[in-house]
Amino acid sequence: MITPILLVNLEHQASAQISRASTVKENRAFVYHGKLVRPNGSVPNGTLPVTLKIYSPDPSLCLLWQETQVVEFKNGGFSMELGHAANRSADSGGAALDFKQAFVNNSSLVISPAECAVGNTYAPQAADDRLLFASISDGAEKIEVTAIPIKSVPFALQAEEIGGYGLANLMKISGSGSSVTYTPRRNLVKREIN
Repeated sequence: MITPILLVNLEHQASAQISRASTVKENRAFVYHGKLVRPNGSVPNGTLPVTLKIYSPDPSLCLLWQETQVVEFKNGGFSMELGHAANRSADSGGAALDFKQAFVNNSSLVISPAECAVGNTYAPQAADDRLLFASISDGAEKIEVTAIPIKSVPFALQAEEIGGYGLANLMKISGSGSSVTYTPRRNLVKREIN
């Protein structure tokens, strides 16, 4: 199998920048784009099927999300959104219930052992990346792009805090169990204004 040159960029696309007829109220898709150049220097034009898979990090390498799309290539360049349930692969779409769950680092997933390299569970850690694998069918050639890390965008670092306060400084209120009434104390210090 020949090894093509594939230049890629994976970026999160804000919902305001995408207009898409969809039943999804909030767009949580990602854009995967790049340029495919064959070893002989030629580039594809036209449509090619592309399968994208998102895996948990090593050592488990569990399939979290998989989708296939027919993508338009122009002078080797392509751009596609991933994360829409309509494109999810029917045979093995991955263990995540939806695209968001493939990236949430606070819920364990029980996964079919056939979909993991090691074990059958994935308990995400706070700083876990995900891995993107792509497969492009270029005529008789199948081009595999493996283990592109999906990292947090810089603004996600702020999501670990609320108003500058980290997890150790926050209180979670649950709908079940006992409740505590919080009453702010005001006017603890009275000042005279002359």
